[in-house]
Amino acid sequence: MMSYLYVFVGGGLGSTLRFWISQKYNQELWPIGTFIANIMACIILGFAIQKIQAHDNHWIKWMIVSGFCGGLSTFSSLIFEMFQYINHGKLVYALGYLIISIIVSIPCLLIGYKL
Repeated sequence: MMSYLYVFVGGGLGSTLRFWISQKYNQELWPIGTFIANIMACIILGFAIQKIQAHDNHWIKWMIVSGFCGGLSTFSSLIFEMFQYINHGKLVYALGYLIISIIVSIPCLLIGYKL
């Protein structure tokens, strides 16, 4: 049950930070705030993964990886899942997951938009 609380708190903080960064830095020509949030999330994600592997801290996985980084950027969740494939020697799975995610997501957005 604590894992849900960790995700809730981390997600709220990450989402709030993403909103603030977007409001402060997004520009009409290029969403630099979103880019900054995605890059920040990936850096934090890498640091958290190292801590999880070194110390097996489950609260870091739930609060930081799933919650904070997930709230800061869904891009970081995709990268984390790809990293897991790569870390287990499944590069083809990682690339396939990335390509399928992009190829399927764009038409789904268009379908949702048309509804």
